[in-house]
Amino acid sequence: FDADTEFKDVSFEADSIFTSTVFKSVLNFNESKFLGGSSSAKDGLSFNNSEFHGVVLLNYCEFYQTDFSGVVFHENFESRDARFRGNVVFDSVEFRKECDFEETEFEEDANFSDVIFTKEADFDETTFYGDVQFENAIFESDAVFRGAEFLGDSRHLTDNVTFDDAQFKGPAFFDNVKFMTASFLHTEFSEVCDFEKAHFTKHVSLEIEPHTDDTLYIDMTEAEISNGTITLDSSASVLYDMTEAVVGDIQLSTEAGSTRYQLLDYFRFCRTEFDGFEFSNH
Repeated sequence: FDADTEFKDVSFEADSIFTSTVFKSVLNFNESKFLGGSSSAKDGLSFNNSEFHGVVLLNYCEFYQTDFSGVVFHENFESRDARFRGNVVFDSVEFRKECDFEETEFEEDANFSDVIFTKEADFDETTFYGDVQFENAIFESDAVFRGAEFLGDSRHLTDNVTFDDAQFKGPAFFDNVKFMTASFLHTEFSEVCDFEKAHFTKHVSLEIEPHTDDTLYIDMTEAEISNGTITLDSSASVLYDMTEAVVGDIQLSTEAGSTRYQLLDYFRFCRTEFDGFEFSNH
């Protein structure tokens, strides 16, 4: 497609395949519906290995099975207030400009593994009803998840959301986020790492590492952590602020030989409420 392409407010009743397509200018699918794949495991909409050189507009769209794997977005990507009703794959995608998923709903599993977010990634107030993977994702700039909900799927034994081995090179905002089960193993953060008022309902695994040589402060002010593990990394350069937080059955530990001080010195407890935390285990 050499020029601007508009399918605004269009319904695609069957599968729509744009595999390896090149869009050289703006693509506008705003308010469209992609109904293919709703009754099968096939992709209702596939942009696999496509390339977008202009702005992509998918605001207020409705999707079923969707495949964006291997896609490169050279300009802004917008999918605000959209509905992904089937599984969606963004595996190995590169967002070279801003991407916006604000207030979008993912009703099934979503895969953002190995994605590169070069500019701001906005998942503000996004709702994930299925399992979500951000493994090995790289956030070069702001990562905004304020007010997002990772509600998970009770049928799965795995973590509902995984950020294992992800890298946050810019500020990360998880304030007021609701997690069911979550995993942040070997996850690198730098600058701002904000979990203020976050709510971990079931279980969380935290093993956060600093992306730089500077000391990293994890803001968990007024957060609620029901159950899980927090492991200090080998650098011993991560401090957790639990001011006015609610700390449940959490097991604190450290990699062998990593701490310079006593284990609890890496946690700030101030007006903190303990609900099941075993001090005798530490």
